[in-house]
Amino acid sequence: MTEEKKAPRKKIKAAAEMQRIMSEYFYELNDAAKTRNRKIAWCTSVGPAEILRAMGFLVHFPENHGAMLGATRM
Repeated sequence: MTEEKKAPRKKIKAAAEMQRIMSEYFYELNDAAKTRNRKIAWCTSVGPAEILRAMGFLVHFPENHGAMLGATRM
């Protein structure tokens, strides 16, 4: 059998910035959970996130967390 050569992966320019944004998002949720200084609402992708944010909640989207873990192979 011959080995197939895989093309090198191209880096997406926005990947580092997206990683920073998502890290900040999860650190903020983690801090709020530990200190209990803000309320956290669990919301699906079709939930009323804007209303929850207007009411002062931090909004957690579990679908995004699962996708992020899968994408980073954690």
